[in-house]
Amino acid sequence: MTSYKLMSQLNIEETNTHQIIDKQQLSPQAKMIRVHAPEIADKAKAGQFVMLRVDEEGERIPLTLADWENQTGTITLVFQEVGLSTKKLGCLQVRDEIANLAGPLGRASTIKNYGRAAIVCGGVGTAAAYPIAKALKEAGKKVVYVNCSGSAIALFPETETCDAILQAWYGGESGGQAVADVLFGDYNPSGKLPITFYRDSQQLPDFEDYSMAGRTYRYMSDPLFPFGYGLNY
Repeated sequence: MTSYKLMSQLNIEETNTHQIIDKQQLSPQAKMIRVHAPEIADKAKAGQFVMLRVDEEGERIPLTLADWENQTGTITLVFQEVGLSTKKLGCLQVRDEIANLAGPLGRASTIKNYGRAAIVCGGVGTAAAYPIAKALKEAGKKVVYVNCSGSAIALFPETETCDAILQAWYGGESGGQAVADVLFGDYNPSGKLPITFYRDSQQLPDFEDYSMAGRTYRYMSDPLFPFGYGLNY
């Protein structure tokens, strides 16, 4: 999933229904919230979504479930602020309550014995693909995660749920064919990372901090994938 910057967190024991437990900023426009919704977490499956209204005057918007925890009764939502409703949702803070939240909705992703499965995504879509990759892995499948991003993102959860990660960047016109050649064994890549991939946002300074402390391969300690890292497929 994308870079995590902790904003605030609430003890779950203090919550009311559909209250925000945790909030993190992933980028200037993207945010992640963890919401207390045990009735949804108990029935959620990979590929499903929820419908919510931020307040009584708001419109209904769908958001795909990025994760859920039965034990804590929480669901995780990742969204990008592109319209009025998502901007209002992004303004909510820990302890604030979402007016209406319904789910899980939609047909769950089909998890079959595919043998080997490829999950291809990038940007905010990475969050929606994570539960599908996790479900496939739990079903005993070989999972290859194809990440399409223009820069480094935190992929630590994917290292635990996938057997291989292919960094495809933005492939252009022939990118799809190139990825297919790798996945089907017609080409064996051996490229090395030109940048350092951090483990989580705790390794990153604030967005407005331009110092070099803890940044780049020269100064960061314990990255997820260091500069120059790369394995054959």
